Amino acid sequence: MGATSQHLRNFVDQHRVLRHPFLALVTSGEAGPEQLVAWGLQERHVSYAFPRSIGLLISCSDDFRMRTVLAENLWEEFGEGDPDQAHAVLLDNLLVSMGVAKDRLDRPPTEGTLEFLRTQRELTTSSAWRGVGAFCYANEYLSLAEFRPLEDAVRSQFPAADLAYFTENMKADTRHTELLESLIDAAAEVPSHRADILYGVGAALDARCRFYDALAPRTGA
Repeated sequence: MGATSQHLRNFVDQHRVLRHPFLALVTSGEAGPEQLVAWGLQERHVSYAFPRSIGLLISCSDDFRMRTVLAENLWEEFGEGDPDQAHAVLLDNLLVSMGVAKDRLDRPPTEGTLEFLRTQRELTTSSAWRGVGAFCYANEYLSLAEFRPLEDAVRSQFPAADLAYFTENMKADTRHTELLESLIDAAAEVPSHRADILYGVGAALDARCRFYDALAPRTGA
């Protein structure tokens, strides 16, 4: 791991998003079924938009090494050819196993959800390296810290829940982070690229906070 990727991992680990009141409630074991379902219904918008985000990033990049890594990521996101194993479908399965009726899965996004998705799109279209920074650290790496307590909380509140969404994402995201970091460390040798990567990470993490801000009132936070 290079100096830039280590710096960015530390930046994520210390960012306020991981101390957000919503995640604190989840980590403490005090999040109830309604709060966990509310999270899942909003995360569903992110999960369904994720392949489009990867496709946009591929189209905005001229770096074929980056495109190759992202194309592999996209293939895995789609279940490696099995639509039933696509990550968004696994999230639907999780929500149904938590008691959400199939015809009630599509709920309106909060403004925080929309802003998170809008921010990632704007970062990608302004600079592929901004988009890669956001994608690597505000999606792939961040999810490793987000999903562990969420998985534990869902397991506790919904003992029969289908947890494949968590396990498959965490398995893939560890490897995807490492592959992207090899590109990021090389790109960071160019000062303008490094500046774009750092900007993308910070902006996307701040937007992820606003995603959770929209859920926090449901917790009484």
